[in-house]
Amino acid sequence: MSMKDLAQLAEKMHENIDMTDQAELKKYLSGFQTLGENFIGIRKRKVTDPTSKTYQIGPKGVIESSQELVGMHVIYSGTPHHTRGTFGYWHINDVDEIYFRMPDAANQEITVCILMRVPKPGERDMFAWYCQQCSTLLHCFVYPSGDKGEGIQGIWNAEALAVTEFNSDPRFRTCINCGAAHPLGYRFYAPLNTADEEAARLVW
Repeated sequence: MSMKDLAQLAEKMHENIDMTDQAELKKYLSGFQTLGENFIGIRKRKVTDPTSKTYQIGPKGVIESSQELVGMHVIYSGTPHHTRGTFGYWHINDVDEIYFRMPDAANQEITVCILMRVPKPGERDMFAWYCQQCSTLLHCFVYPSGDKGEGIQGIWNAEALAVTEFNSDPRFRTCINCGAAHPLGYRFYAPLNTADEEAARLVW
């Protein structure tokens, strides 16, 4: 994505969302919404929250994503990423994800804005789990989001199926390489989780 494309996205966001208007922000804080040809999600969290770190898997293994108070970073398509305490799986998709971080005046709370393009035909969303000891792939649920054309609701439905499938069989959660057991997966939206699944949010 070129700087011109990013500038156009930023301009479009400014035209559609007033980031200083709390009433406007509330429309997007509960999850992702469709905005034109893009998905947008906005959430707030404490600056010192130790459970909000985002991780990626790359050529050098698991790394922690940038966590500056103010700034932007991109998770490139095809990169497994997991935000501790937010969703209980590694998300992999065929679309770049752009993260904007903006603190309040007191630097106590951060608003995180996530922007990505709606998937096109042939593009997918994947929900994966890797061994926490040796990074071996344990299980992967593939959803053809671009072909389905069901928007963000289709992705949430796929998330529910993926988490249910992973949690349904201990063999999915047991590493064939080192034998380590993985915690349960959990959904982004807490009320949809069982008590055991929600407890896993505190673990990873």
